[in-house]
Amino acid sequence: MISVLYVDDDLTLLELGKLFLERTGEFQVELRDSAVEAVELLKNTSFDIILSDYEMPVMNGLEFLKEVRSTLGEIPFILFTGRGREEVVIQALNDGADYYLQKGGDPKPQFVELTHKMKLAVQRRNIGIELKESEQRYREVVETQSEFICRFTPGGITVFVNEAYCNYFGIKREEIIGQRFIPDIPEDDREKVHTHFALLTQDSPVGEIEHRIRMPDGSLRWHRWRDLAIFNEKGTLIEYQSLGRDITDRKQVEEELKQFESLYRAVFENTGAASIIIGPTTLILRANSGWEKLTGVPIAEQENKLSWTKFIDEDDVKRMVEYHHIRRKDPSLAPTVYECRTHNEADGSVHTCIVHVDVIPGSDNSIASLVDITNQKQYAEEVQAANEELTATQEELQAQFEELKRNQEIIQESEEKYRRILENMQDVYYQTDKEGKIILTSPSATSVLGYPDNTEYYGKNVADALYYNPEDRKVFLTAIEKTGKVENYEVTLRKGDGTPITVLTSSHRYYDNTGNYLGIEGLFRDISERKQMEIRLNESENLHRAVFDNTGTIILVVESDNTIVYANKKFVQLSGYSKEKLEGKMCWTDFIMPEDLIKMKEYHRIRRANPASPPPVYPFRFVDRFGKMRYCINNVAMIPGTERSVASAIDITDQVIAETEYHTIFENIQDVFYRSDSEGKIILISPSVITVLGYESLSELIGKKIAETLYLNPQDRETFLRDMKEHGSVTNYEVQLKKKDGTPITVLTSSHYYYDHQGNYLGIEGIFRDITERKQIEILYKTIFDKTGIPMLILNEDLVISDMNAEFEQAFGYTRSEIIGQLQWPDLIADEDRGRMIEYYALQKKNLSALLENNAFTYVLKNGETKDGMVCITTIPGTRKSLISIENIADLEETRTKLKSTEEEMNQLLNQLPDYVIIHEGETIVYVNDEGARLMGKPPEEIIGTSVLSFATPEYHDLLIQNIGFRYQGISIKPYLIEVAIPSGERRWLEVRSASLAGRLKDTTLAVLTDVTEQKKAEIALKESELQYRTIIENMQDLVYRADLSGNLIMISPAGVRLAGFSSADEMIGCNISHMFYSNPGERENLLELLQKDEKVTNFPTSLVDKHGNIHQVTVSSQFYRDIHGNIIGIEGILHDVTEIKKAEEAVLLANRKLNLLTKITRHDINNQLVALLGYLTILDESLMGSPEHEFAEKAVSIAERISSIIQFTKQYEEIGVKSPIWQNIRKITCDASEQVHLGSVIIKNDISEDIEVFADPLLVKIIYNLIENAVRYGETITTIRFYEEEASNMVLICEDDGVGVIPEEKERIFERGYGRNTGLGLALCRDILTITDISIIETGEFGRGARFEISIPSTGWRKIPRD
Repeated sequence: MISVLYVDDDLTLLELGKLFLERTGEFQVELRDSAVEAVELLKNTSFDIILSDYEMPVMNGLEFLKEVRSTLGEIPFILFTGRGREEVVIQALNDGADYYLQKGGDPKPQFVELTHKMKLAVQRRNIGIELKESEQRYREVVETQSEFICRFTPGGITVFVNEAYCNYFGIKREEIIGQRFIPDIPEDDREKVHTHFALLTQDSPVGEIEHRIRMPDGSLRWHRWRDLAIFNEKGTLIEYQSLGRDITDRKQVEEELKQFESLYRAVFENTGAASIIIGPTTLILRANSGWEKLTGVPIAEQENKLSWTKFIDEDDVKRMVEYHHIRRKDPSLAPTVYECRTHNEADGSVHTCIVHVDVIPGSDNSIASLVDITNQKQYAEEVQAANEELTATQEELQAQFEELKRNQEIIQESEEKYRRILENMQDVYYQTDKEGKIILTSPSATSVLGYPDNTEYYGKNVADALYYNPEDRKVFLTAIEKTGKVENYEVTLRKGDGTPITVLTSSHRYYDNTGNYLGIEGLFRDISERKQMEIRLNESENLHRAVFDNTGTIILVVESDNTIVYANKKFVQLSGYSKEKLEGKMCWTDFIMPEDLIKMKEYHRIRRANPASPPPVYPFRFVDRFGKMRYCINNVAMIPGTERSVASAIDITDQVIAETEYHTIFENIQDVFYRSDSEGKIILISPSVITVLGYESLSELIGKKIAETLYLNPQDRETFLRDMKEHGSVTNYEVQLKKKDGTPITVLTSSHYYYDHQGNYLGIEGIFRDITERKQIEILYKTIFDKTGIPMLILNEDLVISDMNAEFEQAFGYTRSEIIGQLQWPDLIADEDRGRMIEYYALQKKNLSALLENNAFTYVLKNGETKDGMVCITTIPGTRKSLISIENIADLEETRTKLKSTEEEMNQLLNQLPDYVIIHEGETIVYVNDEGARLMGKPPEEIIGTSVLSFATPEYHDLLIQNIGFRYQGISIKPYLIEVAIPSGERRWLEVRSASLAGRLKDTTLAVLTDVTEQKKAEIALKESELQYRTIIENMQDLVYRADLSGNLIMISPAGVRLAGFSSADEMIGCNISHMFYSNPGERENLLELLQKDEKVTNFPTSLVDKHGNIHQVTVSSQFYRDIHGNIIGIEGILHDVTEIKKAEEAVLLANRKLNLLTKITRHDINNQLVALLGYLTILDESLMGSPEHEFAEKAVSIAERISSIIQFTKQYEEIGVKSPIWQNIRKITCDASEQVHLGSVIIKNDISEDIEVFADPLLVKIIYNLIENAVRYGETITTIRFYEEEASNMVLICEDDGVGVIPEEKERIFERGYGRNTGLGLALCRDILTITDISIIETGEFGRGARFEISIPSTGWRKIPRD
């Protein structure tokens, strides 16, 4: 039993439907008279199928259908209604209705059809559910696989792919199923893949293969596939099934392992140190060439044969063997870095080495690297001796440092000075935390304490790590707790090798900004040799006096009355007076600028009352005896216990001048100075960036992120920052930037961190230089150097050979290690030619090498042989290096012969050129080709020796002179235009391209002049034409546009700007037409499709949307436009605004719809009652069968059917003119109409051309249907109906048949209402519909031979659209 929910607002129809359906015994029907009630019922009750009317109050049938689909899914749903409009049917089917059945007519066959479709819909739903469950099980198995699964035919057509396959290749399943999709397999792998599939047979259907696939982004990925060949019962191959996975990561790991092994071997061999791998028994397992060189014994005689102890000095062996065994028990207990001595078995030499040893993880072996520091050791000892001599000055320098510290903070950042002092001082600065752990020592600790690396004791307690007697630390802490500091406190420390060392320390507690105790810091000095120290103390006192006089600063001691008590040498020198005239006689006020004196005298007075009140440091201007002014910084302090003060002044005149010069340089430097903050934003940049990177103003860069704005690849910025962090600065660091327009540019930058006065990091600053051209030159020279086939060298400025090519190595017999960095170039020249070679080199550096008539020299090979050769020396641009090339004289003679031939050919070529070629030295012409002579109307010999200015008219002489000067300065000149006056008096335009000729005594230029007169004339004509064109366009009321092939606007007229609602064309240029202006972008696609077929479209109707959302109806006439080569490059056209016309048409349509609304409502209600009436009359007719009353029942049924027919006519007629006319393909709608008619044995011949479209009411298809249906019904003897067209000024569509035809008297009456065998309404409606678009219809057939209808269409109502 099928449960049915039947919904209709007509209770009579509900009861009738329930009666008919339940009489079959197959249905159980539940009734509801509104969709709203039905929705509530469905929340708690389920049904097998729903039957619904369309026209219902509150919620109609389509809305009910959507609600059912959204909540209940795929339950069968049939729309059973009297509403027969096409759009309702289409909407219902689109929204998911299973069937649509129209009420009306005989209820008995109608309900039979209804029951059939209801059973069919339920059966289809049940089968669909089973199928979905089956498919779901299969899909869950397949789609949960991470492997790629696909099935395809032997022809490559894909029949199945899983989700993993689609996701991997970035395609949708519907895009690949049924298509030939073969991943892009590199050519090298294709043969292997073909062979693999060829080997899959019925006996051996399974195979595996690994190969590469090129992905859409160009990357290569490795795949492994397991393929199964599937055969049918006849043994025919029908499909392949493939399971694959990406194994790229595995392949990459394998490749990385190979590369790592290769890299490891290369690194081990080329580490620069002597390296060995040692077994647990001290046996040498492997050694590199560095070890072989250090020990003097071939590697083959050592590996797996000798112990490394054989080559260690006997005093070091015991310690190192002990380390060796300890390391294997616990690596942390043995030092990894230490010093030892080795001996060379070949020459007996002894070497001091630094050893670095690590256990190789996962084995008992270790690797040791020894760096020979013999020379460095000797140098270090010499440096240590020098340091000891300078140590005596440190105490006084420290005092000077404290005294001048405040002055130095004004001149430069204090933390930088502190760091430099810390790194260079001989005393040791240290810092511990409050727990006594060492957190910092100055670099001098390495020499004083004997540790190779300060960090060895970082983090360790100072008492345990450095005190010789840890208990002394407690005494030290007791002393420092009393006053918070100690001065010249003596203590004994322990050096790295355990020996004691006595030091004097001055230490104090230090705190954070909030007063929290952090630890102890101070200085200590080695005072082990007391007597020596006493001597040094005396020397230090003398040095104090010397430093006072030679410190470089101005120092004065003055009385309270301003008298100078003492003046040092710097003051004497700066003032211009002798020491005797100054001290005790002159006042310091005599040397101060009047503008500064009042302020300084007030400071002098106040300082004696309250020393802390006036500023201790301030600037002033100093004036010497000659009136010369100097800028100074003054630092003044009172001498305790006296009224005297001491003033220390620094002369900063040079710095002030330098700062002024800096600003001048900053504004004019060719390189670019930049400064970025801690976030990488540009805060300062020199104006030269405008030239180098093509920006218009500095404001375009200030505040922008340097990585995103300037770096070609922003990731390179991260690499730059890592290198900065590692080294603190970079020098000549190469990086790729981009100009404003995106052009790459290679620069060298030298950059460093910068800090504020407190040492806080602020950012990075530096300079970068454009080396793009230099890089190109380097590549060029490298190519020449490696590929020329001629022996070549590269020399440093001091003539030392820095590089050589393979040809030189072969020709001279030297290896690279024997010559690079070892020999100067003249060392390879024979004694008799060496002086001349040096002279030649010097002349070449001055570009005067041509003064040396002979550049042939005798050179010496390694084996002592001599050869003669021609030497050419070239300076490598942008460097101080030179490129040397050597050619054998014998080979050179042959080359000269070839060169002469080449020059002759070159002259012939120059004379055959259509361009004018001249060569000039300075302004004097030394060569002109035949074309150039013809231009000037003179033979070449009359032109040679004249000025190059003679080629140009006078107004271009200054331009020529300027560009010649630029060329000789090495400045690149772009092609430029000049005018010449030829002998005929005509003026011609020439484009000048020039290049310098090197290797000549005089500045020489090759100039090529191309006649561009015709092009120039064309440009002028084009501008004039464009001006006329623009004037017309700007005054048109229609919209004129031009767009590229992607739809981006490149031109639009003022009318178009107004229509689109913009204020200027600039706002629209570059916008895409489809996305911005078409209310339906699909209409543009239709326009493009028509354009591609005919290259031109006229009056194409569409709609545009303006900036404010208003819709404009327009007609478009467009065509392609082409470049000079005939290639299509865009679309141009005119749009005519027909919005107002459309509004008038819509107003008429709206009035028509309102007029029809009342008849629709009335007709719907009458139709429902009529269906019920027919139903009951049918039942009554059946029950009265055979009775006298049966005749009356039949008449009642006939009357009801006639009423139904009249209602159907009113329904058809109300559709006329409701919808706007559209373009329709007449052949297609004829086919559609013929498929709706039961033809029986009648044949339809559709001979209408495929490309004809007619502009008519959408009901045109019903007209064709009516003609066919009438012919079949009334043709009697009819066998064939033919449609075809005849073209004239109007196009005539003809429908003719071979039936009985129409008698002459009825040819016109058949188009009247009420005439005919039935109602006579059909053809009358057809004529009314066609009249809407000025189309006429008449009957012209011959009675007895068939009917013939001619439909005449005006010329504006039809068109031809080519079809694919």
